Amino acid sequence: MAKLIIITGDPAAMKSTISKRLSADLSIASFNKDDIKEILGDVVGFSDRHENIRLSKATFAVMKEAAEQLLAQNASVMIESNFKPYEFELLKELPELKKHQVLTLVLSGDPEVLFKRYLEREPSRHFVHKSVAFNDLESFARAMIDYQDSDFIGTVLKVDTSTFGEDDYQAILASVRRFIDE
Repeated sequence: MAKLIIITGDPAAMKSTISKRLSADLSIASFNKDDIKEILGDVVGFSDRHENIRLSKATFAVMKEAAEQLLAQNASVMIESNFKPYEFELLKELPELKKHQVLTLVLSGDPEVLFKRYLEREPSRHFVHKSVAFNDLESFARAMIDYQDSDFIGTVLKVDTSTFGEDDYQAILASVRRFIDE
């Protein structure tokens, strides 16, 4: 049976890094919001924050459609983003979710640690991610989504990535592998 793995969480919580590595280690297609949004930004462009938000919405629509099509072909798939609660509601409406199991991996961490990561990566980030800049810890912390457990779909695995090493990754890999093999 095909499985859907959703990876979500706070900014700079290592969502893309972990999802790409899981995708490679498990041979599962992964659609990452940042990668898709960068392609759309390069091709379509944007001129202001409003248009950047539209790129984000288009990115979500592409990921949702890709997941639906792969699940319909009985192929497991992973999607990664800082999904908003309303996007989880849209995902819950996918007809294929009635046939397939879902694992939601929620990555979070100490705001100070994540803000430091954010600042370290910011100079090399693609322009499409720079329509909003967090200049201080307070603005960064406000951007962290206050998820409710009811937002998530299926089995939920919460991981604090404040301190994250190889052993932590291997634990996630083992959990996701068990989920896939069920």
